[in-house]
Amino acid sequence: MVNFLRVEETSLEAITWVVLQLMKAELNSASTSAKMVDDGDVKGDTKCLALVKYTAIPPENQIKLKGFRHEHILVPDDEESEARRAYCSWCDGKIFGPGYICQQCSGNWHISCAKSPPQKTHFLHSQHTLTMFYPHYFEYFICDGCRDLCHDVATYHCRECHFFLDMKCASLPDDQCEQLKKTESKTIYFCHKHKLTRANCARGIKEKCKVCQLRISSATYCCINCNFFLHESCLETPQEIQHQYHLQHPLLGRDFDGNPKNCRACNLQIWDIAYYCDICDFALHFTCATYLTSTLKHEFHREHTLFSFVASDLGDQGFIQSLEPQPSKGNFCCETCGNDCSGSFYRCVECNINRHLECIPLPFKVQQEDHHLDPITHGKCSRR
Repeated sequence: MVNFLRVEETSLEAITWVVLQLMKAELNSASTSAKMVDDGDVKGDTKCLALVKYTAIPPENQIKLKGFRHEHILVPDDEESEARRAYCSWCDGKIFGPGYICQQCSGNWHISCAKSPPQKTHFLHSQHTLTMFYPHYFEYFICDGCRDLCHDVATYHCRECHFFLDMKCASLPDDQCEQLKKTESKTIYFCHKHKLTRANCARGIKEKCKVCQLRISSATYCCINCNFFLHESCLETPQEIQHQYHLQHPLLGRDFDGNPKNCRACNLQIWDIAYYCDICDFALHFTCATYLTSTLKHEFHREHTLFSFVASDLGDQGFIQSLEPQPSKGNFCCETCGNDCSGSFYRCVECNINRHLECIPLPFKVQQEDHHLDPITHGKCSRR
């Protein structure tokens, strides 16, 4: 009987050991499955994963926070944060030392962020109480303290005044906020129906500049209600130009605001801002307007100048001299042979006519200024 009990105890210990190993494996799987941001660091609050390690923690040691996706049930986490390289789901700052972790989604919190009050008064906006708010994951806001463009983080806000403070600025003492109060909000108009506000682009923002189509970074002007973003450097782009593709009239910068026009250079639809001639209904991407091209005058198309293009330079928002060639989109068909212009070709922007270089006939007569005073005539060579 005694031996039987010892066998049972041994089996129970073995089962307990197996369960603990499974719990550790589940935790490791949850950490591995968490969201990886730009530099490979982990930030939680991405998908619901069961962290069975924390189920035995009593309710009095838990913190409940209302998030956009679900109610977070936070429990203390004493593991070294360097091992998981975690960022706080509330303020996006890196966690050093102990913190809190959500049992459901594996999100991580600073202790100070987890224990932040739902409402508070602040030196920068003393006229009203600020309420903690977690915006939708696709929404942006500009912190009225540091002027950072924030995304997918919590904020203290005043709905009445449309005032926002990120968690970093909300936790600063009054003497440090005095300097923030001197930071002025700068606004301008640029080819958009709303004013654009200057902001500092924070880590993790993946929007593109409406002018150059490159990812925004550093100083940015934006309309967050329309998801309209511009590099500060791109503000130097002229809003009125005279362009070789359309010499008849000047082209003006315009926001099409969801009423698309076809770009005459690349044949793609323009949904945002572009250059436009109202008289001729001629639209041109900003990127297509700055695309470097050579010209050709030829007798087979006397009406207009032909311009050279490379099909692999055509991106989703017009022609760009790209380091990474794009696959042919089949937008251009050769007028002569009927095949796709997948390499270099010449195009009449006004008439929407394309030809491969090899499909353009040699001219009957050319003038070589630095070699011969008389025109050189195309003809057959006779052999002796």
